[in-house]
Amino acid sequence: MKLASGTAPVMKYLAAGVSLGLGTDGAASNNDLDMFEAMRQASFLAKHANHDPTALPARAALDMATIGGAKALGMEKEIGSIEPQKGSRSIAPEK
Repeated sequence: MKLASGTAPVMKYLAAGVSLGLGTDGAASNNDLDMFEAMRQASFLAKHANHDPTALPARAALDMATIGGAKALGMEKEIGSIEPQKGSRSIAPEK
């Protein structure tokens, strides 16, 4: 929002089954690296863009910041959620 670079059609992407990750791009354009604030802003921006107070509820924003990001990286079996055995092995590239 700070750079006025537009709004992604997040709700359309989610409806189409697109894996969406949520992150911060650095202090230079966002003033901080606060993921909780990024989730809050993503939710509010989706509500505003869709003129719908139910768009992108908190759970959906949390999913985008966790398992959604892992899916976008193709790493959902290793990271992105708290489950037994997940994260128990190294995710470093094998030699």
